[in-house]
Parts: sequence; C-alpha cells; structure tokens
Amino acid sequence: MAEKILEGIKVLDLSQFLSGPRCSQLLALKGADVVKVESPLGETMRLLTRFMNAERMMGTLHQNKRAIVVDLKKKEGVELLKRLARRSDVLVENFAPGLMKKLGLDYEDLKESNPRLVYVSITGFGRTGPLSGRTAFDIIAQASSGIMAAYKMEGRTPKVYFGDLVSGAYAALGAVEALFHRERTGRGQLVDVSMQDVMYFQNFSCFSDRALEPVKDKIEGIHGPRVEPFHGSDRPRGFSQGPQVL
Repeated sequence: MAEKILEGIKVLDLSQFLSGPRCSQLLALKGADVVKVESPLGETMRLLTRFMNAERMMGTLHQNKRAIVVDLKKKEGVELLKRLARRSDVLVENFAPGLMKKLGLDYEDLKESNPRLVYVSITGFGRTGPLSGRTAFDIIAQASSGIMAAYKMEGRTPKVYFGDLVSGAYAALGAVEALFHRERTGRGQLVDVSMQDVMYFQNFSCFSDRALEPVKDKIEGIHGPRVEPFHGSDRPRGFSQGPQVL
C-alpha cells in the first residue's frame, strides 16, 4: 500500500478532544495536508492538558498536522473559515449539535460554494433521530451502547476511550469512502458519524446473543446454562481475590 495515498488532499480540522483529532490524525498519517484550527485560547483538550502540565500529550494526536488560530466568535474568523472550506477537500468537526449551523458553517451552508467538499461530522447520537440534539462524551457512548455493561465494571469508568478513538477511526474510513465516491461522481457529501452507533456495532456479545436467541434453549440443552463470572460482593466465601503464587 502506498504510504502517501492521500497526498494532495486538503483537510480542515475544526475538531477537539479525541474523536475528531483521531480522524484527521489517520488522514494525516496517510499523506493528507491537515490544517488544525484552534481558538485563541486553544481547543478544549489543549486547555485540559495545559492545566495538567501535560501539553506534550497533544503530540499523540496531531503529528503531521499544521495549525492556525481562528477566532470563530468574530465575523472575520467565520468568513476566513468559509474561504478555507472552499479550498478544502475534507472538513472534520465534532462540535455540539447545532453549533456549526449557528455559525453558518454547516454542510448545507458550505456545499453551496464547494460541492466537492466531504464534510465529516461526529456527534454522540448522529444528526437524525430522537437523541440527535443531545451532547455526549466517550463514557456516555460506551454506556448507552451497552459496552460498559459488557465490561461488567459496575461502579468503575473505562480506562480506554474506545467511544472517541474508534469513532474517529470510523470517521476517517467514512472520509476515504466519500473521497472515493467523489472520484466517481464529482460530488462531495456529508459523513454523519454517531458515537453510540459505532459503539453498538462493537458490542459483539449483544449481536451474538440476539443471533442465538431462537436456539438458546437448544444450546443450553447441549452445553448447559451459561455460567456468569463472579464479581464484587457476589464472590462466594473461600474464593481468592486474585491470582496466588504457589
């Protein structure tokens, strides 16, 4: 596979935290020219890492990218973004639902001047449906999709941000698919990524349980009922709390 398969593709990255930056990171690693846009104060993740005296963490998501500062609270900043979007192949954003529309930077606004634009939008619950207006973080996507229940980690939060990072990877895949579609048709399109949908798709135990439901009795008749592992206060007396060295 060519290392620079996306060379010549211009990406405008307006995203923050983990999901959007992971998407543009993967595109950058394949040769795309990614311009990371931040506010004068810095995006939310930068502010958090600065507070923790750990700003070097930003390098784990933003290698191979260039950066500019744009103040979207000013009319001049919004107009600058519109001009940059006209020259871009891909735009990545993961703001709260409705914010880009309020700024006049939604897909419907930008495609008028750049019909070839691939617009990647990552939200907690997608742009349609009854929960489309709700905001979400990684832990919410993992909880609402049943991933945290599959972990059997009641009372503890996940230590790996699958909701953000896997959604970012799927968003990058969607961007590449849309670029391929554009090569065939000449038209860009909206890539709508729902973090909850992505996480539900990873919940293989849920899929397998549903698939096996019609033959559950037959399977248990052969193998016996499934034994759930002990955890927490359910552990019988006499069981060790962990591995022992004998």
